[in-house]
Amino acid sequence: MTRLFASGPCLIARAAGLLLLFAGAFPPSARADDSWVGKTILVTKPGIRIGDTNDKNELVYNAALSGISYVVIADKGGFIKVRERGVEGWFARKDAVRLEDAVVFFSDRIRTDPKHANDYNYRGCAWQLRGEIDIAIKDYDEAIRLEPKYAAAFSNRGNAWGVKKEYDKAIKDHDEAVRLDPKDFVAFGNRGSAWRAKKEYDKAIKDFDEAIRLDPKYPLAFANRGSAWRAKKEYDKAIKDFDEAIRLDPKYLSAFASRGLTWSDKRDYDKAIKDFDEAIRLDPKSSDAFNNRGNAWNNKKEYDKAIKDYDEAIRLRPKSSAAFNNRGNAWSEKKEYDKAIKDFDEAIRVNPNDAYGYGSRAYAWSKTKEYEKAVQDFEQAMRLNAMDWVQRDYALFLATCPDPKYRAGKRAFALACKACDLNDNSQNDGSYLAARAAAAAEVGDFDEAVKCQEKALEDADYAKDEDAAAKQRLQLYRDKKPYHEK
Repeated sequence: MTRLFASGPCLIARAAGLLLLFAGAFPPSARADDSWVGKTILVTKPGIRIGDTNDKNELVYNAALSGISYVVIADKGGFIKVRERGVEGWFARKDAVRLEDAVVFFSDRIRTDPKHANDYNYRGCAWQLRGEIDIAIKDYDEAIRLEPKYAAAFSNRGNAWGVKKEYDKAIKDHDEAVRLDPKDFVAFGNRGSAWRAKKEYDKAIKDFDEAIRLDPKYPLAFANRGSAWRAKKEYDKAIKDFDEAIRLDPKYLSAFASRGLTWSDKRDYDKAIKDFDEAIRLDPKSSDAFNNRGNAWNNKKEYDKAIKDYDEAIRLRPKSSAAFNNRGNAWSEKKEYDKAIKDFDEAIRVNPNDAYGYGSRAYAWSKTKEYEKAVQDFEQAMRLNAMDWVQRDYALFLATCPDPKYRAGKRAFALACKACDLNDNSQNDGSYLAARAAAAAEVGDFDEAVKCQEKALEDADYAKDEDAAAKQRLQLYRDKKPYHEK
């Protein structure tokens, strides 16, 4: 009963005048102290073009920078190289400022001339990238006060509201950005991201459609639309969009990661691993990529390979509760419950409100016959977040515990029914149906138990994992006997 926690795809909305790239897309290399390689920079003025030298050593422009913030991928001779929607090119270092220096830089400009809305917008971007969202919003407010038709500032403020999860305010700002500039493909993309965050996936897709119509070479819109299709469980459409995002930008790390997650959703773990391999090649320091590849190995029951990837994910991010939980689940699958509990302990230490850790540790406690501790952890998980799988596992425990002191058939059946109601795929997932069958048998409803267990065995994965044990349970129910663990 493995619960695997994916690290989400880094599909970050890009605003007109504000480009937030995944910071891990270009791993920094060892350079001299003054090198900007791997650094986040902000441009200092609009209208900058990037390019490369031709055979005559002349700079030939190949793209215009539509954003403010980028990650430097090369630094040489007073020029820096960045990427703009899959296109790499150089521009003068003097036209950029490092993120760590940006607030001071734009503050000096504002002190010199406080009437330029652009400087407030750029400083707002710097504050936002530093995680100071409320201060960023104040700067965007001032940019809009100075220039009420400043569409980019509305879009950027909308993104800031999105970071604060105030999605209605975000959408209101994006509406205004779109009204002011109906041809701004980025503004539509940003509003789509806000709709997606509100789980209004059809509205999100409609906005991504428009962003793509306005600019068919906009990889972020394809990637974000793919993530919306994935949320709707339209996995083939999602993969098609991720394919296009990668075609437009072959170094688009988060598109590879998102496509890998979607292949995992389709249970095509070999393709998932291949995409996570590429994500790791693009960024060997991506804890998320190692964690997600570990999940794919876990699903293939290659637990040692999974644990190795979780080890690396934890090394790169020592406070990743998801990676500790996942490694704990892998140890549980190997029946090394003491190691599993140790990892769940750490996940809970890192995040004391981690319902996943409590629910997973409860399962491990039950396997070590520490039933009182199992109950305590199940109850805490239920208080924090009564997720479907927690209710499923708790129902199975209450129905089948070897110690009759802890069996509670009526509650087990109620939990099993609620778990099935919460899980959209419960009618095809043998583990949920088997939990309901065990709970039904415990309350004496053997007809229901037989029906649910027969349906559970139609799930090929469950039938393969449980094999003879699942059939033995079915025979017990047919014989009008409950099933209890030994």
